[in-house]
Amino acid sequence: MVIVPTGYAETHLHAFANRYVGLTRAVVAVLAALVAVPAAPPDGKVVTAVLAGVLLVWQGFYLLGTRTGRPPRWVLGVDFFLVCVVGLSQPWTVREDFLLDGIGWVPVLLSMTVIACQWQLTATWALTVTVLVACSQAAGSALALPGEAGAGLPVAVWMVAEGALSRGLYVLVRRGARRADAAGARAEVTRRQAEVARALRDDEAEHVAVLHDTVANTLLMVGERVFPARAGWLSERARTDLDLVSGAAAPAGLDETVELAEMLAQVCMQSAPRVDQLLSDPVLVPNEVATAFCGAVREALGNVAKHAGVREATVRATVDGQFVTVLVVDEGRGFDMSAAAAGFGLSGSIEQRMRRVGGHATVSSSPGAGTTVRLTWSTAELPTPARPEPLAEQRFLRGVRVATLLIAGAVLVGMNLPMLLTHLDVYTSPAVQVLCYGLLAAVVCVVAVPIATDRPYGALRWPLVLLVLAASFVATADIPAPHLMTSTHWSYGTIGWFGTLLLLDRPLRELVAFIGVHTAATLTQLGVAGQFDGSTLLRMVTVSIAIVGFQLAVGACGQALVVLAQQAADDAAGAAEVVTAHEKAERLYAHRQARYTDLMPTIGPLLDGLADGSLDPGDERVQHRCAVAAAVIRRLFAERGDHEDPLVEELRAVMDVALRKGVVVDLLLGGHRPPIPVPVRRALTEPALTVLAAAESTARVTIDGDDNAVTVSVVADTAPSDLPATNGIVATNVLRTDKQIWVETQWTVATP
Repeated sequence: MVIVPTGYAETHLHAFANRYVGLTRAVVAVLAALVAVPAAPPDGKVVTAVLAGVLLVWQGFYLLGTRTGRPPRWVLGVDFFLVCVVGLSQPWTVREDFLLDGIGWVPVLLSMTVIACQWQLTATWALTVTVLVACSQAAGSALALPGEAGAGLPVAVWMVAEGALSRGLYVLVRRGARRADAAGARAEVTRRQAEVARALRDDEAEHVAVLHDTVANTLLMVGERVFPARAGWLSERARTDLDLVSGAAAPAGLDETVELAEMLAQVCMQSAPRVDQLLSDPVLVPNEVATAFCGAVREALGNVAKHAGVREATVRATVDGQFVTVLVVDEGRGFDMSAAAAGFGLSGSIEQRMRRVGGHATVSSSPGAGTTVRLTWSTAELPTPARPEPLAEQRFLRGVRVATLLIAGAVLVGMNLPMLLTHLDVYTSPAVQVLCYGLLAAVVCVVAVPIATDRPYGALRWPLVLLVLAASFVATADIPAPHLMTSTHWSYGTIGWFGTLLLLDRPLRELVAFIGVHTAATLTQLGVAGQFDGSTLLRMVTVSIAIVGFQLAVGACGQALVVLAQQAADDAAGAAEVVTAHEKAERLYAHRQARYTDLMPTIGPLLDGLADGSLDPGDERVQHRCAVAAAVIRRLFAERGDHEDPLVEELRAVMDVALRKGVVVDLLLGGHRPPIPVPVRRALTEPALTVLAAAESTARVTIDGDDNAVTVSVVADTAPSDLPATNGIVATNVLRTDKQIWVETQWTVATP
């Protein structure tokens, strides 16, 4: 029976329709009841007063039933029954002259009920109610005017037409709501995919930075034989690294607010150099920001331990208004900025990490002058949630504009034209009436173009408004005084539709002003014509309640739909945030679990053994395993870059492990390389990685290729006992001597 909506825009539209349309119908019913007794025949005033009183009391229940947006069926049923009873009561409640002209408080109530039910009921039920109400109007008029066969039929037919027009308005607006919901859903899917992809990229970047700052550095130091024996600091560092890598598999609450100074203090306590902490008063920042600060500070302190040649550093955190600044200062040997700018530690672990959270990082150093790392972030960098664009707004308004155009055209042709043609012999100058009618018809044709093309009226608006008011004034002035506010006066109720059509997208006060000017001009003309009497004014009030009330309701509807569209967009965005957060958490968890599964077989046993002391960092086999694991991680760093020749860059990253041990490594390049998938690149470099990690003093890497095959070979002065399996992805050849090993891997490009 009642309409069941789908989607956020349509749901809001449905609730709005029941509340707003119910309120409009109730207001019109109250106004109609207030003029009922004065407009009733003398012998029917008691009956009219009783019905009007019942109607007034019922509006309270009606409003309570419709204010929730989902009126109970019994409320609508009782209301329609009461309205039909009022329609049948016209022999006692409407004067005969009003009945002959098709006006009166009863047709007003019945018309507004027909208009309102189109927004409350399904099409079948709305049609049923429309027919029943129209029949009660026709039957009531027939009972009141037994000698005038079919006197109430035109009004009943017009009620059906009003119902059709109101239904058309609702269908157009609802169609706009559904299209807005569909467009919003498509946009949300795209936005969610982009946000999840961004979160995965950022998480991957943070993961690589954490690996670089912690695990890679720890394993590399062991592989470089920095620790000749077990050390308490190394065990603690390995345990912390293992916790960090293991914890990366669990989703982090990046939206939470944390205390920065406490987190920085923990980083300082776990660093190799002794840190002089000068931390500010507690400052709350988003967890994502605090994580970036801590990661950058950890990397900076790690660089002090590896490169500065000193055992002390200073970490200072200050807050100045909305700016948070953290300084990491050492008085070590410093370095050449131009030579180190391309390293991952500075760019990936410090600069890019701060940039991802909207912060900034600068590093200043020179040989012999120490190094200062400045990290800054401002609360102004916090993203301001953008209010979602109300996709439904334009679709709502376009539907109302189209429907208002159809209503204005239908009223002009279906109601005004017969009235005009029927009374041509009454007008002072029929040509003037035809001219005014033609001007209004021209306005309909002119505004149809921008409405059809969904464009604003632009400079046409105000000239057309003045033209409409002028046509109304001239048409009214040409009507003989006794026929004012009768069926001869075709233009009075019509002009408001043109004002609604032209001012629908403007503030409601402009439409109110338009109708006010039109009404004031008509009242002035009534006074000049000597028709400022009670009967004429009562007719004018009755007509105004029915027609002007509907026009103002449509105008207010257009304004209210703008707010409604924003509410629908806000609700949809809120729900989408929940869905996006859930999907992001699930994808991040799965992504981290996959990384955890890939890395832990390689680095887990090493970190665990170093942490509990079961592995001796002075053991050559342990050093070799750590060097290989560090090389694997450094290759991972290279894989993330956008390089012209990824294979070469990944091998350079692996070679860096050998170079750090003082091994002289030559790289020879030949031919060219076709695009190589990541799994194939890993299979090609895995044996070379193992050999380079074990090299003692010299090594040579050769990369050759063409469109059909790619070959990587390495020769080094070591003879490792085993090499990793390549799982058949590439072909491997190995040649060993007492002091050297030569390994070649070859990938053959599959022919289509």
